Amino acid sequence: MTFICYINDIPEEEQASVNLSNSIDDKFNCLETELDINGQTKPVFLLRHNGGVKAYINACPHTGAKLNWQEGLFLDSEKHYIQCSIHGALFEKESGLCIHGPCAQQHLSQVDIIIENEKVLLK
Repeated sequence: MTFICYINDIPEEEQASVNLSNSIDDKFNCLETELDINGQTKPVFLLRHNGGVKAYINACPHTGAKLNWQEGLFLDSEKHYIQCSIHGALFEKESGLCIHGPCAQQHLSQVDIIIENEKVLLK
């Protein structure tokens, strides 16, 4: 398993991207990086929600484009949903399900992680 970050490095109800160097940018409260997932390098972001952590590949199922508006900004203005910067599609934080937009009923690709001793680890 690969160490990603400590759970407290990811603000509750905010978005954060993974950074294997374990440094957090104070301006954005996150940094982005790429992880080796099944032999391929992928951009990944993590978010805390309802006390848990979710990790998704940073790619819209409709276009394949990165979701974030700017570095570290993945959520809509009310911070209820993950929002695609290209066409405004909205995804549930908990499941990655698209509830609005051209990719409705499709899901973001989840990344398998576990939490052990306050550490977020890539399975």
